[in-house]
Amino acid sequence: MSVRNPKDEDEEQKARLAIALGRGKTIEQFIKFISDEEVDEQLIDAIKNRLRFASESGEEIDVHALITGMLAVQGKWV
Repeated sequence: MSVRNPKDEDEEQKARLAIALGRGKTIEQFIKFISDEEVDEQLIDAIKNRLRFASESGEEIDVHALITGMLAVQGKWV
C-alpha cells in the first residue's frame, strides 16, 4: 500500500470526503492494525515525520513497508 499527494483538487476533495465519512484510519490505528500491539508515541511521530517528508518531496512511499521496517528496527533496539 503506497501513499502520495493528491494529483489535483478533485482527488483531494474525494479523499477529504472519504475521511469525513469515516472511511479513513489514523496513522496510529493503521500501525496497530499491522503490528497487533500497542505502539509508542515516538514510533508514531517517526512514521508521521517520514510520511510528511515524502509528501513534501513528492515521493510515493510504501506505508506498509515503512511501518514494518520501523517496527523491526525498534524490536532490535528493545
